[in-house]
Amino acid sequence: MYIYGPPAHVSSYRLGVAISETINKYSDWLKCTAVEGTSPPNNAKTILADPDLRGRSFMHCPNPNHWELMNVPKLTEGIDYDFSQMRYVLYLGLAACAMISLDPDITTIADFKGKRINVSDVPPPDQFSALILSQIEAAGVDSEKDIKRELLNFGDSHQALKDGLIDSCLTGFVASNAREDKWMPAPYLVELIETMDVNFLNWDAEALSKTVKETGLPYPPHVLPANSLTGQTEPWTVAVKHMAWACFAEMPDDVIAEVMRIIGEHSAELKEFGPEFADVNKQNLGMMGPDLKYYHPVSMKYFKDNNIPTGTFD
Repeated sequence: MYIYGPPAHVSSYRLGVAISETINKYSDWLKCTAVEGTSPPNNAKTILADPDLRGRSFMHCPNPNHWELMNVPKLTEGIDYDFSQMRYVLYLGLAACAMISLDPDITTIADFKGKRINVSDVPPPDQFSALILSQIEAAGVDSEKDIKRELLNFGDSHQALKDGLIDSCLTGFVASNAREDKWMPAPYLVELIETMDVNFLNWDAEALSKTVKETGLPYPPHVLPANSLTGQTEPWTVAVKHMAWACFAEMPDDVIAEVMRIIGEHSAELKEFGPEFADVNKQNLGMMGPDLKYYHPVSMKYFKDNNIPTGTFD
C-alpha cells in the first residue's frame, strides 16, 4: 500500500510517513510506503495511470482539492475517471486560510483596488482563485480591472510580500487542536508575523457562505479568537477546509478496515512525528467535512461502532 502526500516540506507528507510507519509497526500483513508526491490532481494522475495503484493507494485530499478534481476540467485533462467515486477514509487535519498584507493602507479587501494581489499559483479557475476573486467582487472591487493578478505559490508569495513585490497574498495554517480552536502557522507565515507588522484581513462571512452555497466550494467561514496567532490582536474571519486521506473505488475493504483499526488504536503515537499531529486522534478521525456521501462505508462503520462523530467541528 502507498500513501501519496504533498512535497516533503508540507506537514501532510510527514503525517503520511507517520501513518505508514504506524501501520508497518502494528499490522501482521499490511505494509505501507509513504510517497512524496505533488498536488492532489497530479497525484491522482499518477495513481490513475496505473490500474494496480488504484487499489493500493491513499492520497491526501483536502475537501477543496476534491472539489477541484470534480469541477475544474483543466486539472484532470486526459483522465477518464468520475472523481465523485473517490471516498474519504480518515481525518488528515483542519486548515484555514485568509489574506494578509504588510501595507498599512490595506486593512480590508475593499482596499485592494489598484494593488498587486496574489490570487493563486496557477491560472484561474482553481480553488484559491475562486475563493479570493469572489471575495474581491463582494467587496465592490472589479477583479478583472481593479487589481493586478499575480500567480505565486505559498512560499514565494510570502517572500514577495516581504520584498514589496506584491501587496497581499493568501496565507495558511493548521489546527493543533481543532476542538479547542488552537492553531499553528506555517513556517512562511511565522517569519512574517515575528518580524513584520502584518494586517490580518477578514473574509466577508456572508459572501463566503454564499459562494459555498452557489458553487459547492468547501471553504466555510470561521472566526479565530483574538491572539490565536502572534500579532493577531482581533478576531479574524477566515475560511477553513477539512482534510482527509482518500482512496479510489478499487481499494479493498479489508485494507480500509486494517488502517482504521491501527490508526484508531495507536493515533496517540502520531504526535511523536510532529506536535500538529496530536489533532489526528481517535475522536477526530471522522471529522472529514460535511459531505458524508463521500465517506468510505468501511470507515463509516468504524465510526458508528466506536461512537466517533462525523462531519465538521462547528
